[in-house]
Amino acid sequence: MKYSKLFLIISISIYSCGLSEVEARKKCHINQVGKYLYNASNDALRQKSNDSTHFAGLVIIFQPDSTFHTNRSVPFIEDTVGLWDAGTCGFESSGKLQFKNTPVVIDFSPYNENDSMFAIIGPKGEDGRSQYYWFKKQSKMKA
Repeated sequence: MKYSKLFLIISISIYSCGLSEVEARKKCHINQVGKYLYNASNDALRQKSNDSTHFAGLVIIFQPDSTFHTNRSVPFIEDTVGLWDAGTCGFESSGKLQFKNTPVVIDFSPYNENDSMFAIIGPKGEDGRSQYYWFKKQSKMKA
């Protein structure tokens, strides 16, 4: 029993690259801050006639104070302003968008240090799979 607990602790440390959850959340938060532009080339909307062109130019900005805003309303984001939490940027937890004027919370796959994109995880489509709405990082802001 003693050895299984030790093995579990070591495994968790390896999976999280040696960071505590607090450190991982802080690092993920700092990396997520910035301005992102909707990128239809990677998501399911490009397959739905001209739906993806309707969202061209859509911007979401993650501020260092954990607020976010978009430049316009779209069906897959409940409100244009709210709070965000990037989670740990790993399999342990996804990011969350909490909206100012609605109780809805949606998940997103946070930007990772070695990547240039993040995805908002939308409702399930007709095929039963979640839809992903991809955004490409345009600029970094100071956290």
